[in-house]
Amino acid sequence: MSRGAKGLIASGTVAIVVLGGVLVGIVRTPDQAPTLEEAHAAVEESLERVRATFPADAVVDAVSEVTEQPCPVEGGGVIVERHESFALDHALVIRAWDEEFAEAFPEADGWYVTAGQGSEDDSPLDLTIVGRDLSVVNVRVIVDGDATTVEMTTTSQCAPMPTTTPTPSGG
Repeated sequence: MSRGAKGLIASGTVAIVVLGGVLVGIVRTPDQAPTLEEAHAAVEESLERVRATFPADAVVDAVSEVTEQPCPVEGGGVIVERHESFALDHALVIRAWDEEFAEAFPEADGWYVTAGQGSEDDSPLDLTIVGRDLSVVNVRVIVDGDATTVEMTTTSQCAPMPTTTPTPSGG
């Protein structure tokens, strides 16, 4: 973000989102930053919503990693980032799953989804999902023969650094 734009989208403001000259949406940022606990819950909720579009009994070899990193905005606290990957025990028919996925993230509810596809067989399928709260989830679905791998990453909004109260030393 350029110096002149720093702080342009502050909490409680309205932003008009334009991509490639096309109005994508109008969003209102929250009035206050989430707590660290709320940031953890938000990333879990985002991934759970994506995960729910796959048949739960078909998910195998799930791996998840959560990290806290410095917010890229100066003095912004921390962000929570979650990476998750899993395999499905069968080849996913992307075109059929795509319809179910679209129903889970309707534009009418403030979701904005972009998709990029690799080769003719639609694999890999790369999705970027942006929520009304500007949360972003990146999803990659890879179908290779009879196997399907799903990789997901989401990052929270900046949360204030938790403060600790110093313990008085005895003496």
